Amino acid sequence: MLLPKDFVSTMSDEDKDKIMDEADALDERGEKEAANCLRNTIPMNPILADGMKKVGGIQKLKDLGFNLNDAVKLFGEGWLNG
Repeated sequence: MLLPKDFVSTMSDEDKDKIMDEADALDERGEKEAANCLRNTIPMNPILADGMKKVGGIQKLKDLGFNLNDAVKLFGEGWLNG
């Protein structure tokens, strides 16, 4: 499954780039855990999120701190409960 051509993320590319730059700086300082937590604030690709949900369950994704806003946008609020 591919994302619809007209799908727009809940986060701008500029904001994603800023987060990645900040996370890279944390990595360079040896703060790997903080860098990974920061990267998790970027919305996960909805198709990837749906596949991971099918394998590990929605609670696992939530517990790992992934931003699921794009998946909710694509699949609806019920996706978080199904």
